[in-house]
Amino acid sequence: MFRQFWSVLCLLLLVSSANLSAQRKILFGVVMDTAGKPLEAAGVSAIRARVHASSDASGRFTIAGLAKGREVFQVRRIGYQAQVFELELGQDDTIRIGVTLARDSAQQLPELGVVVPRSASPAERLEQEAIERILASGAPASSLIPRTELAKSNSGRLYPLLLKHGLKSRIDRRGRDRLVCPRGAGSPTIYLDGLRMASDFDFESFTPDQVEIIEVYRSRSARPAQYNTTGSACTVLIWTRK
Repeated sequence: MFRQFWSVLCLLLLVSSANLSAQRKILFGVVMDTAGKPLEAAGVSAIRARVHASSDASGRFTIAGLAKGREVFQVRRIGYQAQVFELELGQDDTIRIGVTLARDSAQQLPELGVVVPRSASPAERLEQEAIERILASGAPASSLIPRTELAKSNSGRLYPLLLKHGLKSRIDRRGRDRLVCPRGAGSPTIYLDGLRMASDFDFESFTPDQVEIIEVYRSRSARPAQYNTTGSACTVLIWTRK
């Protein structure tokens, strides 16, 4: 009787352990410069999971404890342009990536002279503020569309990008294709450079090359307090390039 109980207990522990490992993802990566040289001491952050790591002498890093779904990553190193990108973490328990950082010419120092700290550019400040809002939301129902993703858009439209980041499409009574919140809960509230737009605002009048960054908050609980519009089920913040 005792042996049967012990066998069942061991089996349950093995199954529980297997299920737990299947739910959590591990990211292995390497950070290099444009010449293919490994970069040491690059900071790698999983923004939603709030997990951080640094690359070693060979440029390698490991981030564990990631959940299935979309995750936003940021890779930074002094003297290099930061990279912000999003990955869809699927069924695989282990994900392997390579990240290339380009030299930031504004941060290259002369051989002789006084070192003067470089002030963040308006675009960098905007990106950091957007990342902080996403972090503060603390909810998976939020998403960041960085400049790197906007630049890769082949359609020349914002519509497909917003569909990719959780909003839905619905045909209205006039046969027009409209963007709606998840589960069809009304139209999203649009803010352009921090100002609330009218309900008939046509965000398609902007192309991806005119936009610096987009924040998508797909639920009431996810959106920042300063953009908490009564009656709106989801919110989209569009920040244009200056």
